[in-house]
Amino acid sequence: VSAKDERLGALVAEALVGAGKYGSISVEESKNATTRVELQNGIVFSRGLASEAQLLSSAVINLADPMVVVASFHLQDATCIMPLLAESQHLGRPIVFIAPGFSGTALEAIVVNTSEGAVDAYAINADKRGAAQTDWLEDMAYATGQAGVIATQGEMDKAPNTLQYGRVKSATLSLRKSTLAGLSDDGFFAAHVKSLIARSKSSPSEALQSRIAALTGGAVT
Repeated sequence: VSAKDERLGALVAEALVGAGKYGSISVEESKNATTRVELQNGIVFSRGLASEAQLLSSAVINLADPMVVVASFHLQDATCIMPLLAESQHLGRPIVFIAPGFSGTALEAIVVNTSEGAVDAYAINADKRGAAQTDWLEDMAYATGQAGVIATQGEMDKAPNTLQYGRVKSATLSLRKSTLAGLSDDGFFAAHVKSLIARSKSSPSEALQSRIAALTGGAVT
């Protein structure tokens, strides 16, 4: 990589090293005169909060050590999430729900309980569509420590108290973008990434490469 500006060249080199072999680099216009490199050691995706009502006092929400629940279906009924909200309250930790969609009493319970200070809960729309979304949800379930187990409607309806939830070290949420940092360090996640890399080598595809990049390279801006 070459650049007439030595400092700019150093920043580009830093970004390339930080992103890693499978990582991705994005360039964003700065709001001031500074140029900097930011490495997000985690997953950044272009889907955010399911409702503007979740933004109580700021356009960006920062959470420390949140619980994470990845669900395979559109969450509508509050019944299946109330035990998880109670667990969040008991542990004194925020909770993030990730699902293909949110509506009805489920979304209402998340918004109202958070606005009243009972819990610190947030609903995040899943990325992608169709089969690609199913793959993405599986990746998220591994990355957050749910051992690749995506919560189904039957499981959440019948036995929500036994659901395995994940966690990350931090989460930054807005209406248009979400960042989960400090991903799982368990063997299940590592094995999943190795499996994707092996599949990519035997049957190369842009879809697999994109999944690997999201899970291993972080995001440099």
